[in-house]
Order: sequence, then structure tokens, then C-alpha cells
Amino acid sequence: MSFNHLIPASIRGWLFWRRVRVLSFFKRAGHALGLGRLTWKMSLPSEVSFWEDYIRTRGGNCHAEEEFTFRTAADSELQPWLREWLNVPDGTELRALDVGAGPLTWIGKKWGDRRLHIVAVDPLADSYNTLMDRYGIQPPVRTECGNGEDIVARFGAQAFDLVFARNSLDHSFDAIRAVTSIVEVAKPGGVIFLWHNPDEAEGLDYQGLHQWNFRLENGELIVWRGTHKLNVNRELAEHLTVLRCELHEGMIQAVFRKRCTTRQVGLHQ
Repeated sequence: MSFNHLIPASIRGWLFWRRVRVLSFFKRAGHALGLGRLTWKMSLPSEVSFWEDYIRTRGGNCHAEEEFTFRTAADSELQPWLREWLNVPDGTELRALDVGAGPLTWIGKKWGDRRLHIVAVDPLADSYNTLMDRYGIQPPVRTECGNGEDIVARFGAQAFDLVFARNSLDHSFDAIRAVTSIVEVAKPGGVIFLWHNPDEAEGLDYQGLHQWNFRLENGELIVWRGTHKLNVNRELAEHLTVLRCELHEGMIQAVFRKRCTTRQVGLHQ
């Protein structure tokens, strides 16, 4: 039985933010001690509750009913803002990887006469698929269990024409390794599309799974937490051509093409 209703709203609000600050202190301390993976694991359950509401209400919990319909439709068209970067002729196969996809990939399922082979991975896939079954949803692409940090070991290098991550890599236990792994798993000539809110972990005081930050500095993508920092544009310039790196409707859109002459060894180590 809950007694929350007996506590004045002002006190409940104070207790909530007090808890947030205490958890933030311990998470920052854990990061500083090199315990990022442990603090990440402890935060995983908080993500499931949001997605259960999303699935149960068909997107209604966040006014995203149209998005939910798109994500569950087998005939949803590959988005124009993805197609414009891809050099995949009609009649051939497009292999796409959605990293941190949640229960339902954002990637559209059809594009002309091309055969779209979409793989979606998320560390909470088992929980999400249980929820999908509970609420009677059969998605066209089932999310598989996996972390962005481990995709090279799982799929090998040069495996995908498109690697996509939307508002997910900031939830990683090691976002720098996740980004470099994404570069390695893309095919030469393939496209990497990273789409994240600026400095979200800092803005939310490292609540829940928010572990890392993405920001733009002079038009360059920075992945950072504390003293750990990767300037993607500069430090991976040998491997990437920048196609777009800018704010779009309040979110960072960073689009890169994997160089055809790049070396593949040791990128993510």
C-alpha cells in the first residue's frame, strides 16, 4: 500500500529531487572510479518502465501514436533523410543496424525494389520482447539483445551499409567505444547516422540510463563524460567523411560516410 497521497505535494517534490541528487552523486563517483558499467547496469530497470507505458498506450504516453504506427508497420518507407545519403542501387540489398533501438526500430522497412535487412540491438531486448508479446504486438523487426560496445565482436567489421543510433548512445556504459565500434562495423562507403540530444546526461543530472553527453563544438561532434572525451570529426578523420554535423530541431544530427580506404584494425580498442 502506498502512502504517497498522505505526503504534501511540496514535500514529495523535495524528496524526489533529493533522491535524484543523491543518486547522481553516487553515479558520478562510480564513473570517476571506473565503475561506469556497474552504474549502467544498476540503471537498466528505469528504462523498461517508460517503454512499457509506450507499448501499452501505443505511443499515447508521449503523444507519439503516429510514430508508433510507423515503427510497427511492415510497409513503412525508409525515411528520406536516410535515403539521401545512401548509395544502394535498386534491386540490391541494404543492410542496416539500429544500435540501442529500444523495442521498435526507427528505420523504415521499404525502399523501392531494394531488399532491406534490418538488425536492431538493445541490451534490454528480452524485456521489451516480453512486453510486446504481453500487449499483442508483432513488430516487423524484433530487437535482439546486444550492446553498442560489442557489435564488432558480434557482427564483424564492414558489415552494414547504414548504422543508425537515435538518442541511445548517451545510455551506453562506454559511449566512446560504442561510437568507434559503429565506425568499424560500417562498410567502406557506408553511412553512420548519429542523432542525440545535446549534453542530455548533464542536463538530467545523470538520471536513469543517461551516462554520457554529445555536444557540438565549432561544428564538430564531441562525446564526453568527465575527463573522457572524443572529438569524432578530428580523431576519426582518417576513417570518416563528414556529411552533416549540426543542430536540427534541437537535436544533434551527425552524419558520416566511412572512407573506402580506411584501415579496419584496432578502431574500437
